Amino acid sequence: MGSDKLLKLFVVFLVLLLNIVVLLSDTLDNLEVIRQNLTNTYQSLSSYQADFKQINHWQEQQTQLVSEGVIFIEGEKFTLSYTKPGSQRIVIDDDKVYIIDDKDRTIIIAELQDHLNPVGIINLYWNKSKTAIKKETDKELVIILTSIEDPTIREIEVEVRKKDFMILRINYEDFDDNKVEFRFLNEKMNRQLDKKAFHIPLNEGYAIIDQSRD
Repeated sequence: MGSDKLLKLFVVFLVLLLNIVVLLSDTLDNLEVIRQNLTNTYQSLSSYQADFKQINHWQEQQTQLVSEGVIFIEGEKFTLSYTKPGSQRIVIDDDKVYIIDDKDRTIIIAELQDHLNPVGIINLYWNKSKTAIKKETDKELVIILTSIEDPTIREIEVEVRKKDFMILRINYEDFDDNKVEFRFLNEKMNRQLDKKAFHIPLNEGYAIIDQSRD
């Protein structure tokens, strides 16, 4: 999977978490009502923290990488802090994505494109997808968004815990059969987060690779 595809998959993942929108009914009227209610629920959280497990699968190379870490969300700030196998942090702040490697003391900066901003991406992708409920139990619900027009992402699968509408798993698949899966555990909501999670050491001697100016 090329770097552009990986970046877009990652950004869509971030935006989905910042603007959670899932479907819990097979009627259009109810879908829209629940969509808005769930968006309001997530936006009402002052903070969110959870452990995560990420599985990347590259079809052509037949390789897989498993990563673990902690996700932090507070307002418009967003961090994936990896603890395994490496110790990188991926931070969104304003309109930039910062990939921070504290061991190598490097920072890669990429720009969030206008069409991928937290406000617009859900409606944009929603209008380019067919939605369906794949599976429903007393406790969970699995929804599939299948792309109609998007040239990168073929399908997104979302598993939701019904009692509190929290996302347990997100899967992405592109048109080359590459897949990314995120699973979330041990969630903590509305608690004070460690400010170090969002720290970006721009003036601390790190090598800066600014791709946002390309």
